[in-house]
Amino acid sequence: MAMDGKTFLAAFQVGSRLYPDEVDRRINRGKINLQKELLELEKDVEIAKKEREKTGLKEFNEFKQGFEKLDLNNVNFPTQWKNLVSKHITGISMSPTANAMYKNIKDTVIKSEVYKASEVGTADVARAVQHWNQNNLEKITDIANLPDDIRQSVVKSHKDFLREERKTELRDELTLKDEVAREGDERATFTTFLQETGSSYKPEDFNKPEARNEMRIHNQLKEVKDLAIEAGKDGVPLLKRLKVKDDGTGYANDTEIKAELQEIIDNRKTKRGLQTKSLSESQGNAFSYSERMRFDNRVIDQMYVKGLVPEDNILDTLLTDWGSDSKTDFFNVVVDPKFRQFKTATDNFIRAVLRKESGAAIAESEYRGAFRDYIPRLGDDPETVEQKRRLRLGITNVMRRVSSIPWDDEGGIPLQPLQFDTKEQAEKYFNLGYVQPGDTIEIKTDSGWQPYIYKPKPKKTP
Repeated sequence: MAMDGKTFLAAFQVGSRLYPDEVDRRINRGKINLQKELLELEKDVEIAKKEREKTGLKEFNEFKQGFEKLDLNNVNFPTQWKNLVSKHITGISMSPTANAMYKNIKDTVIKSEVYKASEVGTADVARAVQHWNQNNLEKITDIANLPDDIRQSVVKSHKDFLREERKTELRDELTLKDEVAREGDERATFTTFLQETGSSYKPEDFNKPEARNEMRIHNQLKEVKDLAIEAGKDGVPLLKRLKVKDDGTGYANDTEIKAELQEIIDNRKTKRGLQTKSLSESQGNAFSYSERMRFDNRVIDQMYVKGLVPEDNILDTLLTDWGSDSKTDFFNVVVDPKFRQFKTATDNFIRAVLRKESGAAIAESEYRGAFRDYIPRLGDDPETVEQKRRLRLGITNVMRRVSSIPWDDEGGIPLQPLQFDTKEQAEKYFNLGYVQPGDTIEIKTDSGWQPYIYKPKPKKTP
């Protein structure tokens, strides 16, 4: 039956009002089904978790029982432990509870000495095999099944290699340290050489062969000269035998000369020991004082020759500090270093004189009086300087006679030769009595101080 337009429109309107309710019902039904499925899934997961926990605890309990039977101090413990872990732990899905308990046991195992030694040993074998394979055509590919005798041989070979390698490293390290220290010492020596000689070389010329050769010759000569001074007149002629090598790298025979000089010195010491063997206490003191005074006289003479006699204001400072034994000497702090030798020599000379005379502590007035009697000062006329010098020499000779030991060039404190800027200056002080024929003196040259046996110029005849 045909539906007219009005009937179709009415039916459409009724249907459109009913459709949304049907959709809602279907959606709600779907949600309910999903919730049911989710509940079922959560129930299955919970059952699986309980099953896993049950299985994990079962495996762990069996593992724990097996572990409790093991001895941590047994040499076979590491292997037994690994087998136990492989059987009960590795590959299973551990529950959080079982995993926490397993980690507690594992921490105890790792701290055991036997296990640590095993781990180190295994690593040693692996490294030893790697080293073997790098250095041999026949390779080792199966470490796990390596026979014990071969394993021990490979490990020993590797340990020997490591030991030699460490020795080489230590040897190289020590060699480097020695080279650095030696270069530092040599640079310091080179700086001293430049200061002593006034050489035209600069500190940065340290590595120049010609500069090092000049330094070497200077230092070798210095060593020989020091021995010659100590050896006395018998030693000075040996200086003339020194010969420089053809390549200019030093003296060719300095070792031989030094050996001869040392022999002379040793003989002098032996002779001197025999001379002083039976001295009384008073004679021994007099001998000691006379040696000090002779040495100090030489220093004072040298300071006067060089024009290094302190001015009055410096002397006042010295006399103010006349008896100071404090840790810091005020004179050393405020006075030019070139005057310190003068102060030390004069102090020593005056103390030797006064202590021998009084045998007691030295009063300030005594010190000041002795200083003005014996020591030259700026402004003294030549006659006064010579008078004081004769007085010093005289009291020194008196002190020597008290000791009963005559002056002997083979005994006593070695004296540094007097140094003069020119031969003309040496001649001047010869006329003043500072130098005697045959004395060893030093004359300043471009290459430093050179020793000479003094011979006075022949007097002109009319």
